[in-house]
Amino acid sequence: TENDFAVIGIPGSIDNDISGSDYSVGFYTAVQTAVEAVDKIRDTASSHDRNFIVEVMGRNSSAIADYVGICSGAETVLEPSDTVDYKSLVEKIKSGEERGKKSSIIIVAEGKVSGRSYDIQKTLEKDYQIQTRVCILGHTQRGGKPTAIDRFLASKMGFDTVHAIIQGSKPSVSTFCKGQIIMKPFEECIGVRDPYDVPYGDLAKELSI
Repeated sequence: TENDFAVIGIPGSIDNDISGSDYSVGFYTAVQTAVEAVDKIRDTASSHDRNFIVEVMGRNSSAIADYVGICSGAETVLEPSDTVDYKSLVEKIKSGEERGKKSSIIIVAEGKVSGRSYDIQKTLEKDYQIQTRVCILGHTQRGGKPTAIDRFLASKMGFDTVHAIIQGSKPSVSTFCKGQIIMKPFEECIGVRDPYDVPYGDLAKELSI
């Protein structure tokens, strides 16, 4: 910089979509908060034989939806980029019913506009006679006590950042890549990672049955 300050950034985003880093502080806490909510909703869904659409954050990123879908054993995960394939969605729900399931959990990433789930609910009920309930988790995912892994990685990033500043490092970012803290140039981290480049998207869809 002009004043010769050592500037080090630490990625922080619940969407886990900052370029140059595999992880951003706050992501695992947001996922844990959502998973705990879905677990409670599943209790209600099971006891009342209902299908629930649970909308999680993810305007341009599928990360939270995919992780929550996998961790909560959701029957279906819809990413923000997905045009809803109602035929496939209905087939999954009915397939579960044929195997004795009386409820399903559908995880939906909010996409461009929050409340997308209500449109899905209306279509399912009007065109396919499938009754559903909607729960939008919203900003609850941005709060809560940090999980142990978020605390640990944030502490490690902060520790390494302070040492980099003391050593007079050039403007850079403390990133987490392949299990290690790596200092990278700002230029590699100022953009948004491919919003749908989430390694577990396919796994979420394979496991959601």
